[in-house]
Amino acid sequence: MLKGGTGKKLHKAILDGLRTSGAPMLLLATGAYLGEGLRLPRARHLVLAFPISGRSRVVQYVGRVTRTIPGKTSVEVSRLPDTLHPLLRRMHQRRLVALKSIGFRPTVRA
Repeated sequence: MLKGGTGKKLHKAILDGLRTSGAPMLLLATGAYLGEGLRLPRARHLVLAFPISGRSRVVQYVGRVTRTIPGKTSVEVSRLPDTLHPLLRRMHQRRLVALKSIGFRPTVRA
């Protein structure tokens, strides 16, 4: 598990293990971990569970799952919006605009 305070050597060892493992992967991360330097091309699903709305950040985070590898034919980006609070609702709307600008289209699952 990667978390704040993890030393650099252990952090690198954990990421290297994730990159080389063939096991299914669930990645739950804050923006700090999704930022520059994270390279996990096998990731196929991103859940945006924290409030972001800036297009550059949305593009950066979505870029973590859109890297191509053999056999990877699709990716999913899920959003967990808090639409009860006006500010967070506006952020969600801006995030949707950013996602649409890079080719993602909303779908509804039954």
